[in-house]
Amino acid sequence: MAAFAVSLWVPVPSARAAVGIEPQSPDAVLLRWFANCSQPKMMEIEVSLDGKKIYEKEFDFCSVPRSEMQSHPPDTVLKFDLKDESRSFFGEQKGTQLEGNIWQYGGDAHYVVLGLSFAASDHVWCDTTHFVDPLHRSKLRLSEGLVLTTYPKP
Repeated sequence: MAAFAVSLWVPVPSARAAVGIEPQSPDAVLLRWFANCSQPKMMEIEVSLDGKKIYEKEFDFCSVPRSEMQSHPPDTVLKFDLKDESRSFFGEQKGTQLEGNIWQYGGDAHYVVLGLSFAASDHVWCDTTHFVDPLHRSKLRLSEGLVLTTYPKP
């Protein structure tokens, strides 16, 4: 018997539209990670597997006027490797080397949307988003035992 998968993709114009937030004016202030400012909000991001950290990075969020977004450095992509000989995380063959990527997908004045993906050399196995409030701890279960955690640093 042949196995097959069915995917359903529903287009959403933007993350803001998905949560009912109105479009922003050109002078709106947005949170941006890895930007320079006088009062950054420090955050930590961790990826853990079975309760053990496999990746961590400290970074800052800054409030940046939309009109100045082009003057900030290009988007930062955090990269790390994921591999476990004894299991599959997203349907790939056990032991497949995956590259994890995390980047800023979008945001508003009070939150940031992170994009996350896990890919092998020939296929993207997971592509999702995670809303981050720089004032609160949040967790996202990506697969059995694989968790993304973000939290504010004092």
